[in-house]
Amino acid sequence: MKNFPFRQSVVLFFIAFCFVCVSSVAVAIGPPLKAMTTVLSQTNSTALLNFSQERKRAYQLNRAEAVKQAQNKGWIIRKEHSRGLMELQGITTRGIPLYYITHNSVAAQSTSTDQVWPGASIGLDLDGSGMIVGEWDGGDVRTSHQEFNNTGSGRVIDKDGISSTHYHATHVAGTIVAGGVQANAKGMAYNATLHAYDWNDDESEMATAAANGLLVSNHSYGYGAGWSWTGTSWEWLGDTSISSEEDFQFGFYGDMTRDLDVVAVNAPYYLIVKSAGNDRGEGEGTYGHPQDGGAAGYDCIPFKGNAKNILTVGAVRDIVGGYTQPSDVLMTPFSSWGPTDDGRIKPDICGNGDLLYSTYDKSDTDYDSISGTSMSSPNVTGSLLLLQEHYNRLYGAYMTAATLKALVLHTADESGPDIGPDYMFGWGMLNTKKAAVVLSNKDISSLVKEETYIPGTPYTLEVTATGTEPLVVTVVWSDPPGNPVSDQLDPTARMLINDLDTTLSDGLSTWFPYMLDGQNPSAAATTGDNDVDNVEKIVINSPVAGNYTISISHEGALLGDSQDFSLIVSGIDSGTFVHITTADAAAVTAASALLGGNVIVEGEYPVTEKGVVLGTSMNPTITDNRYIAPGSTGTGSFSMVANGLSAVSQYYFRAYAIDESGITYGRSKSFSTSCGTVTVFPWGESFDDLLWPAQCWAEYQLADAAGWQRTVERYYSSSGAAFHDDDNVSAGADDWLVSPSFDFTAKKDISLSFQQYENYADWIDYHSVKISTDSDGSPGSGTWVVLYAGAGAEDEWQQIILDLEAYAGEANVHIAFQYVGDYADEWWLDDIEIIANIVIPQYELDISLSGSGSGSVSGTGITCPGDCTEQYD
Repeated sequence: MKNFPFRQSVVLFFIAFCFVCVSSVAVAIGPPLKAMTTVLSQTNSTALLNFSQERKRAYQLNRAEAVKQAQNKGWIIRKEHSRGLMELQGITTRGIPLYYITHNSVAAQSTSTDQVWPGASIGLDLDGSGMIVGEWDGGDVRTSHQEFNNTGSGRVIDKDGISSTHYHATHVAGTIVAGGVQANAKGMAYNATLHAYDWNDDESEMATAAANGLLVSNHSYGYGAGWSWTGTSWEWLGDTSISSEEDFQFGFYGDMTRDLDVVAVNAPYYLIVKSAGNDRGEGEGTYGHPQDGGAAGYDCIPFKGNAKNILTVGAVRDIVGGYTQPSDVLMTPFSSWGPTDDGRIKPDICGNGDLLYSTYDKSDTDYDSISGTSMSSPNVTGSLLLLQEHYNRLYGAYMTAATLKALVLHTADESGPDIGPDYMFGWGMLNTKKAAVVLSNKDISSLVKEETYIPGTPYTLEVTATGTEPLVVTVVWSDPPGNPVSDQLDPTARMLINDLDTTLSDGLSTWFPYMLDGQNPSAAATTGDNDVDNVEKIVINSPVAGNYTISISHEGALLGDSQDFSLIVSGIDSGTFVHITTADAAAVTAASALLGGNVIVEGEYPVTEKGVVLGTSMNPTITDNRYIAPGSTGTGSFSMVANGLSAVSQYYFRAYAIDESGITYGRSKSFSTSCGTVTVFPWGESFDDLLWPAQCWAEYQLADAAGWQRTVERYYSSSGAAFHDDDNVSAGADDWLVSPSFDFTAKKDISLSFQQYENYADWIDYHSVKISTDSDGSPGSGTWVVLYAGAGAEDEWQQIILDLEAYAGEANVHIAFQYVGDYADEWWLDDIEIIANIVIPQYELDISLSGSGSGSVSGTGITCPGDCTEQYD
């Protein structure tokens, strides 16, 4: 049996399904490759896959313990009732069970999503074609439903292989992607493809999906907190050792909340859309426990809905015909309200969650109406997918999650009793049309910028307000995961790590972002130094036409020494701006790379020079290495080769353009040069670097999707290690981890050493170390010779040393670690080292000396100009 450390922070989940049931194109092929390549290049797949592996194991252990205790104590394990579904997921360190609980034409009108569909007046024709969205929920989607097969091929893909369908999962899927066979049930992104998962082990699966480039996912569920309906009675789930008045998990930023921020930070293009929950007003209010949210209704968003880098969605009623004024937006009686314990603004946004008509699972033609934040969340999710589709069509790329979130909050329709955000509606009602128009007018009447803030160099940008509409500036950044405090009621400890500060000035007056007071949640928003939110929004409703300066600085330390941020500006005349983008590096070798960019729009003045700047630190400038494009004036794409680079080095670069107003830079990107051939020894690999595959290594998955990974599980290694686990794949695994090329010319005394740990290897068929002198590094090329073969569990680290002297003189040597196995076997590698000494040439002198006079020393090439007579002892 495997022996893994028990992670106590994993808990049982209780999903709050929505309640109040009322009876009533071509197949997508996935996102464009070029844009997805950029997404994956900036995604920390190593960290995500390690996190996925860790969470999977912790979840399995914790849930097994919870089920065991449930059987002993009579807890509910899974149950359907009139208000939804509840399922046991784990147990807290205090022994409290945690459950997941489940939390359209009119919906599209309410959020103006129908205004970006084909046939609408603005002519965007967005329907989700070619886009992929994720859904995690309390069961399987009925993939055979007519709404998911309207194009002649299934658009919902079951990723878990569960046999039983569930109405809630099917209804949510329909709200996102139903094709419109029944017009009133048309989903927001009605021609998109949906990847459907159940909620078990969701964090592990989310991390893996994010590592593979998923852009948006919906989560219409959450842990149960406070009062919960069991189907026959109300039960209070709070921890009375902390408080009997309020479940401390409302508004709390704990380990489980932090986990979502971990995923988000490592996957900068992945936006997690989460229902706020239906907790407000729940419970009998007896037995010493008030109803959730208390008399005022605030502070009742539990657990993960309080994460910083996700989009938490509240639910409002239908707005038939669409939004015209704040009073159109009416709150539902159940939608959970903020604030978070540290005063951050939650929910972030609202969508339609009132009696949405969508797909059901009793048959392929079944429909029904449901209310809840479970419905408002997919209403928003599908709409956001259309915005990514629109951006990709316009610019051949995708927005980061921070940019998408900034766009949504920037263009939200004003809602609530006061101007600005509040803890009921968040930043307001989603307006998909307004967001799409901002993207369409990028660098014309709006700015959409993805920048990097570096301490010591405050960011400033001058904009010109038209004076005919509000001047709005929104800044959002994916903040590093917070530092949870111990379990307690309403701690005010700030969870913001990198505190960016935004101001707007016309030279005489200065405007500050909106902010709320978490200790006085019903108070109207004010403006000032917002030091709790990673969202800052400044609005001048009636600006004077003219120039304004946006300034971004920071307070305190900045974790990571820099912070990426997204900036949205509207209400401006962008005629003075150049719109320039930086292309991805291509044809990268050990000493060169193809770099370029594209001047899409000239500003007020013509571009007189364009090119690329390159350096070894982030955001290089014109004073660094400068490559001027051939024919460097005007608009259009350009490229050039940067030569003379160092092998195995990271470089930063960005496109630039010069006009009469100054220099404009595109977004900074990076690449690493390849290895070439290793010629300097000793050479080693400790796998301590986060990059995976490790620098200069290649990974080949011939069978099984598990593959090699980097891990830092200290139970097995004191530092990083390479790791392979075929994860119970009965069909078997055949995966290779191949070194760079080694040059053993003029080398001797050559050896290979490495540390290995073979764990639970009873089922291993074969694993080996192989060597080749004529391969390009891939398993199918050249001849590979076995150096070492092993099988069987060792249950401890051991060092293997292999003699490579037979390969002295070879100029192209690759070494491969091949894993072949079934079931749940594991092989760990660490501290690989190759030692090779230089061969010192030996000269044999054929000296033939006799007599005197000039002559030569044979074998040396030395000529004696005179007497070569010498005495040798």
